[in-house]
Amino acid sequence: LLEGGPRQLVDLKKLIQQYHYDAGFGGSISIKKVLPAILSRSAFLKEKYSRPYSGKNFENQIWYREDYDGRATDPYKLLGPLSVDGQEVMDSEDGEGSGGDPIAGGGEAMMAWARMQFDDIPDAERDSVFNALLKYCELDTLAMVMVVESWRAEFG
Repeated sequence: LLEGGPRQLVDLKKLIQQYHYDAGFGGSISIKKVLPAILSRSAFLKEKYSRPYSGKNFENQIWYREDYDGRATDPYKLLGPLSVDGQEVMDSEDGEGSGGDPIAGGGEAMMAWARMQFDDIPDAERDSVFNALLKYCELDTLAMVMVVESWRAEFG
């Protein structure tokens, strides 16, 4: 089921649409909705990601944390705020904006990338945004891996 194509690429969106329903998706099949729902229900993922994860852009990150209702905290909400030397980075030249909110969505990532390309921002802030983008992209990839890991643990 998870094999196909000349390079063994599979569209997880299609698999989720056709074979996986979870009320926790809230009617969406966005990875941002799918991941917390699957993470909340998978004993395998709970056990594995309750331990420190280290990757290209993370060191000792705990991805499985429970909220006050006993459900998995959305991993995208665990991405830290943008900061330079401990100071939160504002996301516009006039000081208005999210005050260092993490890059945790595709729209935010595209805007941050565009700003890095066209705005004159200090090198330290540019580095902070670039590193935040790397973390966001790594989590997006890890999210897809987690979905497949949960399916393999549950269905073999």
